[in-house]
Amino acid sequence: MWYKTILFSLFYLSFFTVDAQKVTVSPDILLRNNYSYDLIPNVNGHLILYHDRGSSHVFEMYSDDLKYIQSFEPEFENKQIHTIGVTSMDTCFLFYYYYKDEGNFHVSVRKFDEHLNTLDSATLYVKTREVNEGRPRIIWSENKSKVLIFLPIEKGIHLLVYETQHFNLLQNQIVFLQEVDLKNEFKKIDISDQGDVVILAIQEASWLSKSEDALVMGFLPISGDLLEQRFYAKEDILDVLLKIDNRNKSLAIAGLLGEKDRNQAGAYYALSLGIQKLESGKTSLKSQPLPMDLVQENATRKSKKTIFVPYLASKDMVLRYDGGIILFTEITKEFIRRGTGQSFPMQNDYYSGHGYIDFYNEDVLVLANHPNGDPHWQKILYKKQFSQDDDGNYSSYFIFALPSSLKLMFNDEIKNYNTVSEYDIDPLGQILRKSLLSTEYQDLKIRFRDAIQTSENTVYIPSEKNNKVNIVKIEY
Repeated sequence: MWYKTILFSLFYLSFFTVDAQKVTVSPDILLRNNYSYDLIPNVNGHLILYHDRGSSHVFEMYSDDLKYIQSFEPEFENKQIHTIGVTSMDTCFLFYYYYKDEGNFHVSVRKFDEHLNTLDSATLYVKTREVNEGRPRIIWSENKSKVLIFLPIEKGIHLLVYETQHFNLLQNQIVFLQEVDLKNEFKKIDISDQGDVVILAIQEASWLSKSEDALVMGFLPISGDLLEQRFYAKEDILDVLLKIDNRNKSLAIAGLLGEKDRNQAGAYYALSLGIQKLESGKTSLKSQPLPMDLVQENATRKSKKTIFVPYLASKDMVLRYDGGIILFTEITKEFIRRGTGQSFPMQNDYYSGHGYIDFYNEDVLVLANHPNGDPHWQKILYKKQFSQDDDGNYSSYFIFALPSSLKLMFNDEIKNYNTVSEYDIDPLGQILRKSLLSTEYQDLKIRFRDAIQTSENTVYIPSEKNNKVNIVKIEY
């Protein structure tokens, strides 16, 4: 619901306020030649928009109020570089990339200031053609003081840890977990502010041996030996989420349990493991049932005491100050359909699967837990989103974390003219739903899944439509 609206244009830049929020929208930015793009906010008071155009890499600088300032296309060592990742660092930003030269594989980094001047550069890793490793991937620690570049290898993973100030190498390890094929069973990885690395894999039960599903954790401290711990579950382990809790020096691990072959969940788990108390070994995975009173309308009943929720998936995890975990799960469905007279073409003796895809993103089940894994409160947030052939890019939600509450922001419907709503969730699980803004006269189609929170009151969200993007800035 709109309480106050002020709308005007200046160089195609728009501002409006809604219910104590200020919304700023950038000018139209063309994407016609882009492979992808990235938002890099908070670079010394500027926002940088990175365009990956394959053979060219362009950085555009915008002011704090999203006015265009300038563009820059830097020169690199090789014409065919590939982006690994990019992140802001207060007064500068770091651009990680790789390229091939004379058969060797180079991983490099450039440091740019807010005016797009090169401050520093380094070659981080060179792989010869004899080494069989996959494409590098990247994650940063919470405070961005450490970066982990990891490359898959046969049944293992190659870990490279650097500090981001001077690009010094802190850790160079090839890791294998016992009886685990990390190439196929790897699920999650994270790095702490100290440089510790956590790896998670899921081993599915073997029908022949009648074994149980196992969640396998590998913990590699910045100085010390690899620890392995296995958590066995009586139900199928459907998924897993991982975050390192740097405040409480613990590992937060959560996910859903149920029947994998039917894609339905009946329970969940939420573990908070103190880093100082970690040790190798085996244990049972402590599970909690889904709240029957909340999920009945979405559930299928197996017995009087057992129900399952089809298509439920773990999506997000928020860490509480006391070390507890808030798990966000969402009903997510995808269906392939064919039009009248349409058939799927055969390719290499199988159907290619080309057709129309319907995407459904519906109710969100929120499960708050104490540090020991016991339930605290549980709520269901109702929404219904439907779209076709868009990879679900405009569906689902974004969690905006304020000091006193969480705001779950989402599109009410996936269409050109739409209302944006939010659920306000307080620490005790009390919720309030309200309308945030309307896109009817703004020509916006907002992608909440790609939003970036930069402070306790500011979030940047891309709006993509007709081969153009607008950057939407919301300030509370």
